Amino acid sequence: MMKRISVVLTVIFVLGIASVAGAAAANPFGDVPAGHWAYSAVSQLARDGVIEGDSDRVFNGGRTVSRYEMALIVTRAMAKMDKANADDAALIRKMVAEFSNELNGLGVRVSALETKTNKTTIYSLGFIKDDYHNLGANTTPYFERGFKYIIGFNHSVDGNFVLTAENEYIRNINFGNSAPPALIQNELKQLNFHGDIGDVNVTLGKYIHYDAIFDGEVLGAKIAVGNKPEDKLKASIQYGRLAAAYGLASFDSAAAFDPLWTGTATPQYFALEGSYAVSKATTLSGSYSQGSADNYNTAKYALVGVDHNLTKDLALKAFYGKSNYASNNKTYALGVQYKNAIPPVLGSYDIWARYLNVDATSVIKSGYWGWDRAHGAKGPEVGYDVVLIKNTILSFEIDLMKATTAGDNWQDYFYRVQLGMFLF
Repeated sequence: MMKRISVVLTVIFVLGIASVAGAAAANPFGDVPAGHWAYSAVSQLARDGVIEGDSDRVFNGGRTVSRYEMALIVTRAMAKMDKANADDAALIRKMVAEFSNELNGLGVRVSALETKTNKTTIYSLGFIKDDYHNLGANTTPYFERGFKYIIGFNHSVDGNFVLTAENEYIRNINFGNSAPPALIQNELKQLNFHGDIGDVNVTLGKYIHYDAIFDGEVLGAKIAVGNKPEDKLKASIQYGRLAAAYGLASFDSAAAFDPLWTGTATPQYFALEGSYAVSKATTLSGSYSQGSADNYNTAKYALVGVDHNLTKDLALKAFYGKSNYASNNKTYALGVQYKNAIPPVLGSYDIWARYLNVDATSVIKSGYWGWDRAHGAKGPEVGYDVVLIKNTILSFEIDLMKATTAGDNWQDYFYRVQLGMFLF
């Protein structure tokens, strides 16, 4: 579940960008006011070929852009610093200084030396947790305490393609008779090249994929279109192998296991995903994914979802998915979230609640619940996240889960306190 929380923190950060309205100039996600010198700077950099496409986006319909969007443009300009002339290089340094808070919030390290010549950016995250599990009658509640440390880097290869490497270290110490064994894990989570070829973004290597059907690593290729903030339609296709087997039950019998999902097998993986922004408030999404291996039936999964902003501070999210297993094959959720905890914004917070159902054979590996697959899980979840120290999120979560499998009395009443730190 640590991975789920780390991804959730990342998603909270990204979603917060879109939903926090900045009335005060100090808000890093407010708009860059019309007439600000940054607009003319973007225009000059575009004319000189340092950045491409951003000038049209910035001046589209004369609209203003957020400081976050402008910071994204600055990151592209920084990647091509070595190709800029002296005037443009000075202009990029000026923009880095202006939007340094937003760049730091995105995990982009900015110092005088780095903005001159360094093509490599380093990022690091840390998580400390204290979990409590109550598995019901005839079991002893137990505590699971531990930490996770993530460090990675992005290295610009040619001003366009980027090499990403990321390592994750986990150490859990468990207390209680029914507790699982202590965990020590050190793993290379990502090692890939990614970049744009025209309007198409390409990723090759080992990368992290996240949705309600599969949360894990893929060894393969991903091609995505619709990558600009203004694009309403976004789509991607992936093909490769799962980086690990995830203990998924056999296609033919929920009680049996086969080499497709167990042992050292790394099943072939294929996925199609898409989303469409119906309006500024509503986005529809859908996906099809499958896992397969020679001489075994193909496990198939379909998922549809909707995200809707009821107000600027209140968002609704729902999804429904189904696999082609004969039984225990449905997953769905309905949740709401009020406000957003954004790491660089001191005092920001969110409150969320969700009802979740994940049947035992409805997903490959859920990004929403790290349950024992033999049982499935259903029940309410509530949480609260707050930024009391800049770039640090304190999280509280309660899950009251029961088995979805008929006749199964399993439960997990789960409580968590966690500190997530965006270190640099």
